[in-house]
Amino acid sequence: MHGGCRVSRNLRSPVRALKRGPTRKPQAGPTADSTERRINQSAKVRNALENLIAEGSLAPGSRLDEETLAIQFGVSRTPVREALLQLASTGLVESRPRQSATVATLSVSAIIESFEFNVELESITARMAARRMTSEERATLDSLVKRMRRVVEQKDVDQYVVLNRDFHEKLYAASHNRYVHAQARSIFARLAPYRRQVLLRPGQLDVSQQQHERIAAAVLTGDVETADQAMREHTSLNDGSFLDVIGTIARGHDK
Repeated sequence: MHGGCRVSRNLRSPVRALKRGPTRKPQAGPTADSTERRINQSAKVRNALENLIAEGSLAPGSRLDEETLAIQFGVSRTPVREALLQLASTGLVESRPRQSATVATLSVSAIIESFEFNVELESITARMAARRMTSEERATLDSLVKRMRRVVEQKDVDQYVVLNRDFHEKLYAASHNRYVHAQARSIFARLAPYRRQVLLRPGQLDVSQQQHERIAAAVLTGDVETADQAMREHTSLNDGSFLDVIGTIARGHDK
């Protein structure tokens, strides 16, 4: 009898469990697909903003509102926030607590120091490109330089600014070193607004193009030393027009 009672109680226990209702399933977390999609969206926003800054469409001090950018790029605020944090880590964007991020505004000393670093970094990319550029990349660079010459003859500064960035970007890619590429791309975008002021000076387009043609000729023939020297001449701080622009910026900061 005692054994029967024990069996009866054991049989009733699953019935009571059924009456309590189904066990609640754990809430699903983010899937691998959703995480990858967010990362891709963040990269898309970051690259787009970097391009807009480099092209001068977003000037130093421009406000970067998360909600506005999310609508503009058709994404949620999370990938926008991640993109802004990544740009802030490179110094391209300034982020403040409880305020919208802004495109970084550099001090005069920061501009000079950035250009000094830029000389060395651009020279590295020129040397690497001269050694590593593929035949397809050489053909593309040659075609681009010829197109730049036509734009200079038309005195189209806006189009030249776009092609100038494309020229340097092709050298970064031809370095076949992702770390050099990322660093060079970031500092180019940071200095783009100030570089544009140099190109606006009378006769500067032709000077810049002659330098580009010399760099390209050295890279295309694999002449590493000449590529380095030509790039240093192109990005050097020892240029009167550059110093005039720095003076203009300094006066603007003093107001």
